[in-house]
Order: sequence, then structure tokens, then C-alpha cells
Amino acid sequence: MGHSLRILIPGMAYHVMGRGNERKNIFRDTQDRIKFLQILKEAVELHDFKLYAYTLMSNHYHLLIKIAQPNLSQIMKYINGSYAVYFNWKYKRIGHLFHHKFKSVIVEHGPELLNCMRYIHLNPLRAGMVENLDEYDWTSHKQYRGQEKGIAETGQLLKLFSNERLEAIKKYEEYMGEGGMKDKDGDTMYSFGRHAIGSEDFVRSIKLMFKGKDLSKDINNRKELKKVYRQDIIIKAVCEYYKITENELKRKGGWNSNKPTVYYLLSRDGGLKNTEIAELFGKIHPGMVGRKINHFSALIGRDFRLKNELGVIRKKYEGEI
Repeated sequence: MGHSLRILIPGMAYHVMGRGNERKNIFRDTQDRIKFLQILKEAVELHDFKLYAYTLMSNHYHLLIKIAQPNLSQIMKYINGSYAVYFNWKYKRIGHLFHHKFKSVIVEHGPELLNCMRYIHLNPLRAGMVENLDEYDWTSHKQYRGQEKGIAETGQLLKLFSNERLEAIKKYEEYMGEGGMKDKDGDTMYSFGRHAIGSEDFVRSIKLMFKGKDLSKDINNRKELKKVYRQDIIIKAVCEYYKITENELKRKGGWNSNKPTVYYLLSRDGGLKNTEIAELFGKIHPGMVGRKINHFSALIGRDFRLKNELGVIRKKYEGEI
């Protein structure tokens, strides 16, 4: 049976989770936690990645890391494998320590990265293990407050608050006081199953990577992360090229020769599903949208003029986000 797909993109951040088999404790005393952090430090030095944040609970842990190479599996094999050898030797046990290998979610840089860091740090508080986060020694929270040195690289995330360190720490503390991903109903959070969290456009770009892929293999080529354009930018470019208004493009009834073009571009460059395109254009069946797109795709292969038109339209929104 194939393992679950992992999207491995150099330069991207990941929320990584490891949980004990049968939800049993993987940290039984202080020495266990110290050993895990030692192994974590070794992994950073050996495998060239940045550790932004961490929390060690009782039966699981959370990490927020940024990889320089598509080597997340090797990183986690070293961490989990080394710790399992130590744990099994110390407690004279055999068998798997962790449930599966690990879980990982790609996280968009920016606000969602901070949101994920906050979620990781607040775990002990949510679990009722402490009343004040400063009482818990096994997260990188105190390192962000400047209270202690540690293995987390805090500089880059603090700079998202301010370039001035003391001001950044102050804003970090305020941010932590506001809650996290599971605390705020008003947060705009998009996700793609267990694979990605971020803005709507970011998650759509991740979805496009899955088209035509063998889901039993890792995606590890950064070039496969396609750029996705907002629907309003695509529609505007089509209208400008054909010298029509958006209302004319979306007008119901009658034949509009420009609609297949915009259907095709919204699907290919906008990542929209047929149902989403149908909803955007009013009373049209998603199946009809799909047939128009397929017919248009076939025409492109044998119609040089049409292919040239698409190239001109695309240039209008290249570089846009």
C-alpha cells in the first residue's frame, strides 16, 4: 500500500507532528525531553533546516520547520529513529514507538506561519497542563520572549512583527494573547486536506500540483508549484483583449464566443473547478463547462491564431498575484 503523498518544496515551511503509538506517552520524564531536544539540535546541524518553533507534549510533539532541500523524510527519519532507539533502550521495550512515521502540513509564509507558530506554542495551555505558558519549559515560547536561549531560530518570525527586536517581542506577546487557529471563529483559514494551509490562492496552487500525479509518491520539485491567478485578474484580461465589459462576458443567454476562453483560463491558470466556474457565470451546468473546456483544449492544438490569443491574454496577468 502506498504511503500518503508529501509535498516537498525547498524553501517552504512545514508543521510536523509526531504521536506515540496507541497514543501512549513518548516522554515519561525530564530526561526524555532533554534527549529529544538534543536529537533535534543534531538534526538541524546534519540536515540543513531551520527550526522555527516546537512543543513537546506527553504523547506527541509539534515542530515548525523550513527545509532547504526536499529532505523532510530524511530529517524525520533521523529524529524519530534516533529517539526511538534511545527510548526503547532506556525502558527495555521493543516495537514501534510512533504511530505512523509523521504528519506534515505545508504552511504559507506570512500570517499563516505566525498562526501556526502560535497554535504550536499554545498546546500546553489548551490541554490544561499549565495556567500560564511561562510555566511550561518544553516549548520555544520563552525563546521568542527573549527569556532564554535555545535551538529555535526566532529571528525570521519575529521580523514579521517588527525589524526592531524589542518591539517585535512586545507584538509577539500581544499576538499570543489573542489566541490561535482553534480559538477564533473569524479567522480566514483555507486548507487542502492534511497537505496545506494558507491563503485561498496558495492552497489552490497546491491543489494544482496534484493533477495527474501518482498519489503514492512524493512531489519534490519546486517547479511543480504552479502560480495561480485570481479569477478577477483573468476575467479582466479577457475583457480587455476582446474589448468587452465583464457584464457582457457573463451575460446569460445567446452565444458568446469568448466564454470558452475564460472557462479554459479560469480552470488552467485559476485552478477553479467546473462547479465554481458554473456558479460564477450563473445558470450553466458544470458538465457543460467541462465539455467547453475540453473542446477548447482540442482547438488550441490545431489553431495557431487561438494559441496566439491565449499567449497575449496571459501576458496581461503575468506577474500578477
